[in-house]
Amino acid sequence: MHRQGADLKTKVMGLAREQKINYTITQQGSLKGDEGQGIPRAYLFDWTGKCVGEGSPREMENKLEELMQKAPPWIAGGKEFKSEEVQKIAAGLKSPAAFGKSLVKLEKLKDAEGDTGTEATYLAERIANYGNGILEDAKTNETEDAFAAMLGYAEASRNFKGHEIGDKAKARMKELKKDKAFQKELKAGKILKQMEAVAGTLKAVNGGMNPQDPANRKPVAQLMALRKKLAKKYGDTKAAAKAEALFASFGF
Repeated sequence: MHRQGADLKTKVMGLAREQKINYTITQQGSLKGDEGQGIPRAYLFDWTGKCVGEGSPREMENKLEELMQKAPPWIAGGKEFKSEEVQKIAAGLKSPAAFGKSLVKLEKLKDAEGDTGTEATYLAERIANYGNGILEDAKTNETEDAFAAMLGYAEASRNFKGHEIGDKAKARMKELKKDKAFQKELKAGKILKQMEAVAGTLKAVNGGMNPQDPANRKPVAQLMALRKKLAKKYGDTKAAAKAEALFASFGF
């Protein structure tokens, strides 16, 4: 991520929170041994982790397209397959929407002889682990972040349609629709997401946050309106408490 001329604490971190970025954010960073000049600058890595290009992003567009066509699906973990049957299934896995039906096919090939059985087992386990991981995360989020939980179940239901994983997600979503406490947190969570998006538009003034500055009056007014709505309808929710923590982080 790069944002020239932006304050790290406000613009950059606001976007990071909004996008749920979980990797390290630095300011004035550099790479050891890099002598490249010019902004923007991109580094292109293939699926094995090898750097295959660097320079202007526009200069690498064709190379990127070429790599994307050749690369195995990310869910394969960089592995290339010998079995024609597994290759055919893997080719359709670049879209997560195919995970459910592909998993069913792979599970039927697990007992096949040679490379087909071995590779089908490997790929099926990776897809199943990924899908079950989504379900586990969604279950954990039910008590802390209803919005994230529902997104997780929706993703599993959509991408694993036709498989047990998708069925489980769909069934849990149906159960949660009847859970009044969860639905209350879900509605509050949607407002919180709106607040985080607006907070990401706040501008730093003289190295700090000044809500009275003309550049911030509109987003601050939007934030205050959302804060009032959240407190009035869902003031006793965890999402409301997170919203107050968000306000405190900006000093107002």
